[in-house]
Amino acid sequence: MRGPLTLAIIGSVLAIGACGSDSTGNPGAAKPTSSGSSKPIASRTVSIPIKGLAISPGSSDPDATVKVDVLELRRDGKLVRMTAKVTPRNSIEGTQPLNTVLNEFQWSPKLIDGAGLKEYAAVEVAGEALQTNGDLTDTASGRPTTVHAVFAAPPVETERVTLIFAGAVAPFEDLPLR
Repeated sequence: MRGPLTLAIIGSVLAIGACGSDSTGNPGAAKPTSSGSSKPIASRTVSIPIKGLAISPGSSDPDATVKVDVLELRRDGKLVRMTAKVTPRNSIEGTQPLNTVLNEFQWSPKLIDGAGLKEYAAVEVAGEALQTNGDLTDTASGRPTTVHAVFAAPPVETERVTLIFAGAVAPFEDLPLR
């Protein structure tokens, strides 16, 4: 018999699904959050130069930037769902893996409960993190790509957290849990 946490995790996996798409079927386009809005709760644009892509040796763009919009941190029982939008701006033609755009070996966002001094990584089920796979998710310059992660929820009294999105992106501090 499955317990409530297992069922909640399975439900979250089903809710995450693949990266979103817009009304024209473009994969990775932002979708409104469950509150009906796609307005970010936090946003940041950072310079992340691209130095040679394994998929296209010699491709580089020292002026590349990435905009990260945190759309939602939603508490759902014992879990917190994070939804964000990543939009690269660079001169590389074609698609690029999310990990390359974020200058990450493996994208692995974290939540920090500053009051409780605890770090939360994405929940794992059968050895797989409940988050968008940065190797398998492609994006392209100017194309917003929706990403997700599911974390264990901090204690109920924790109303604000810090999100460490990626090493090259400064932490998003004091974000509300809804």
